[in-house]
Amino acid sequence: MNDVVIENYLFKCTRTALSEYEINFGERNSNEVIDINDYSFIFSIKDFIDVKNASFIITGRLTVTAYFAAGFYLTLWGAGKISCRLPGPQEYQIFSGITLPEKKPWLKMKDNDWSICPNPDAGDGYWQDDVLHHLNIPADLRAGFADSSSIVFTGRGSVLMYAALGVSAALTNPDKRYRISTPASPQDIIFSAESITSEYVKEKKNGQIIGVLGDPNSGKSVFSAALTAVVKNSAAPDFSTWLKDCDKAAPTPYWYLLNTAPDSDETQIRKRIKTDWTPELENMVREELLHLRFRMDLLIADMPGGKHPKDLAQKAERIPDKERGGMFAECDGFIILCRNGEDYIFSAWENALKEHGLERKIIARFNTFLKKGEGFSMTEVTCRSGIFTADLYNLERKILFSEIISAMPEKSLPLIDFLLKSQKIKAGKTL
Repeated sequence: MNDVVIENYLFKCTRTALSEYEINFGERNSNEVIDINDYSFIFSIKDFIDVKNASFIITGRLTVTAYFAAGFYLTLWGAGKISCRLPGPQEYQIFSGITLPEKKPWLKMKDNDWSICPNPDAGDGYWQDDVLHHLNIPADLRAGFADSSSIVFTGRGSVLMYAALGVSAALTNPDKRYRISTPASPQDIIFSAESITSEYVKEKKNGQIIGVLGDPNSGKSVFSAALTAVVKNSAAPDFSTWLKDCDKAAPTPYWYLLNTAPDSDETQIRKRIKTDWTPELENMVREELLHLRFRMDLLIADMPGGKHPKDLAQKAERIPDKERGGMFAECDGFIILCRNGEDYIFSAWENALKEHGLERKIIARFNTFLKKGEGFSMTEVTCRSGIFTADLYNLERKILFSEIISAMPEKSLPLIDFLLKSQKIKAGKTL
């Protein structure tokens, strides 16, 4: 039995067996925009299906907001079982009738804000199956309503975690409001039992954006995540920092990192959803960076590495067009990673930036190397001719994230101080 019950722009709902359904958000490219009104399609489930005690599987590539909405409303309407299926055969239960909540290691509260935090014991900061297979136990959100009629969810978490937060929200207090705050968006999405609304965010910061550049396989993504964590740990509690993956044409989603083998389902799906860079997509990233500047004190932007043809006779294009240059122009500074310490890589990036009048924004050059059989290490950061420099070894996802972020602060103190102090100056704050 595979009868399509509902099909709209947001999802397709199929009856797979008696009182069993699949909600599939599809395989969407990064240039497909989901509008606030599109999330309201979720209410059609209640109109066409007897949700009470039914079982649901949520799957497909869409926003954490969509997964939160599915978890929240299916629980609210009395679903008996809810699971999520990422690419590949793995399913994760997020609701199985358990209502006694527990504190979660991946969820931290400050005031009425709940933030998903990275796993310090993983090379990429992601939480593994020992945690993900316990998402059916709801998060303990009761303290969030001590002084507020609504609570806020934010942070770089997987769709699984946001779906589980939707379940927890419905179980904790269905009469309250729950807000999903994604810094790249100018609006927060607000969920209540009866409606989905939005509200423009009022923060007007003058944040600093630091772009991390480098050729493929230079450790750019791991470095960006580690630097973000180190700055967060070094800054004052009210200093807001965020990491953004700016490669919309070929993003690296959480589910892909679970199995990156060339023949895996995850790899094949990622190949299908990759899209070509277009001026529209590049302008979209530029707009998102602008929004983030207003909401963050410091943004670490993991930038795309450019076009690198397999035919070595063809020239690489690190900033291939003016729209990509416009993306880069939103940055206040650049850190360039040079694989194997190659001088030509630094020169090539410097020349590419010069073509767009951006070469004076280079603040650091880090040389990255791989040493088989060893852990992460780095040399002391020094400043030469106004450029911070250091050598970093084994910026790999398989290295424990805690190992990287524990080694970086002391070694990279001059750079961290520079980032924090320069942002205070930019924002007009007293040092």
